Amino acid sequence: MKLFVKINLIFLLISLNVNAGEREDSEGHEHERTRVALKADHLFWKLLHGEDYQSFDTVMKKLAEAQAADPHDVYTTAHIGWANFWAVSEGIGMGIANGAKAFQYLQSAEQAFSQAAGLAPDEPRIRGFLGYSRLSLGSATQNIDLMLQGQANVARSIELWPEWAYFGAAYGLDARAPFDSPQLQQALAYYWANIDACANTPVDRQYPDWSPYLHMEALEGPDRACWNSWIAPYNLEGFFLVMGDALVKAGNTTVASVIYNNARLIKNYNSCPFRDLLERRISNIDANVANFRQSTLPNQPADPETSLVVNTRNSCAVCHRGDADKHFKRPDWVGKDANEYLVPFK
Repeated sequence: MKLFVKINLIFLLISLNVNAGEREDSEGHEHERTRVALKADHLFWKLLHGEDYQSFDTVMKKLAEAQAADPHDVYTTAHIGWANFWAVSEGIGMGIANGAKAFQYLQSAEQAFSQAAGLAPDEPRIRGFLGYSRLSLGSATQNIDLMLQGQANVARSIELWPEWAYFGAAYGLDARAPFDSPQLQQALAYYWANIDACANTPVDRQYPDWSPYLHMEALEGPDRACWNSWIAPYNLEGFFLVMGDALVKAGNTTVASVIYNNARLIKNYNSCPFRDLLERRISNIDANVANFRQSTLPNQPADPETSLVVNTRNSCAVCHRGDADKHFKRPDWVGKDANEYLVPFK
């Protein structure tokens, strides 16, 4: 059986615990994270922010040590899932994950997210990535039941936190869907639903200019998923790049141009690591209709200039790579004040 293991989803907007602190477990007891868990978190964020890609093996080792020290630490377990997922999403282009090894990382991601969801059933980010993992595994192994479970998990994550979850639901769908397929149309519907949820109103489908909504920027509450943050310092630029790519693939270059240009409105756009790529997207928008419709090979790095960003080694980095500490203060809800079982919506 041919294993389709190139996962094309983004870690977009993963708001996780980082610092030490006490929090209540599922029975209301306070729970203090171990020092090894905090060290593993630190290394995990360096990896996700693109500061040290060489540390992947060390990250995995420290996360395993942290889980052994405290099997009930939800975010240690979830971090294991995200690290394995990252290895498949971006690691293929770095030589970290190839062939059967990539499939093993995917299996490990699903296992970790399943364990984390058992500890925190209503954590939407964990529930969402459990769904993405199961959909990918189900597709790879032709397991319909697993795919249905994945769909249910994704639907639940949307119910719990739509501002965050619509993006992930769309990102996986548009990766390899044919340009004239229902799957691509569903992905675009999710992107539009994401924009509407963030604007708190239906956005013009013909001229979706983001400038009227810039004053709504939020660093707290559920709307924080719509904006740049310490977690994802170029979240908006990445979102507009990704959605623009999907629209170009569908042949709607007029609206795609508006979406791409929305990235230029964001205050830290000039320091975005993918600014030049986005500028070339605008310049090459017509040629990219055909480029983005070309098939890409599973388990092979795709050319970022002529491929959807979701199919490249930058699928996570497009939102998360960057000097987060330079532009953002680590929010109060990260660490000691975070509730590990629910999104802290204060």
